[in-house]
Amino acid sequence: MNGDKNGREQPGLWDEEIPSTDRPDGARRHQSRATKAAARTKSQGQPQPPTTTPPTAQAIHPELDIQDLWDAARVAAYLGVPRQTLYAWRHTGNGPKGFRVGKHLRWHPHTVVEWTLALERDQ
Repeated sequence: MNGDKNGREQPGLWDEEIPSTDRPDGARRHQSRATKAAARTKSQGQPQPPTTTPPTAQAIHPELDIQDLWDAARVAAYLGVPRQTLYAWRHTGNGPKGFRVGKHLRWHPHTVVEWTLALERDQ
């Protein structure tokens, strides 16, 4: 909405005229789409996200949960290589260091990420 020289609100191009239920004379007032959206959000009780705090690492990369261990399929998907290539790297000692949990191979996510960063630094 735009104000005129007397400080009254004037409707904009995309504003709609809606009936007011809080005015006794039944007068209509103009409300912009943004105002309606804000009112809708407030009435639904959704909290507004803080704008000053940066997002956490978990919010940026939710798939990098340090508590979880990655299997060969997840590591191969992260690196963009076939699983057989990952197994070949492990056999020759070139790939990220994994370990066995029983008969299953597992990797810590931070180990795989650090391995890729080391490759990048060395080039």
